[in-house]
Amino acid sequence: DGKGWIATTLSVANWILTPPWNLAGLPAASVPGGMSSDGLPIGIQVVAAAGQESSIIRVLGQLQELQPRARFDDAPSPVSTR
Repeated sequence: DGKGWIATTLSVANWILTPPWNLAGLPAASVPGGMSSDGLPIGIQVVAAAGQESSIIRVLGQLQELQPRARFDDAPSPVSTR
């Protein structure tokens, strides 16, 4: 809060990899892609040429047809720190 949009975007870029693409003027999306055999979430990142947001939407639609919405509620619970 109060850091400004550049600082906020760059700090989020440490764990979500779309901001660098967005800052470069390229549309990007990061979506759930299922779970690994170890029960860890897998993400899928899609980047397109400038002005090609519709391409990303089409690709994400195709991915959803191949793998319906990933269910992260089936993931193992984190270890309690109590």
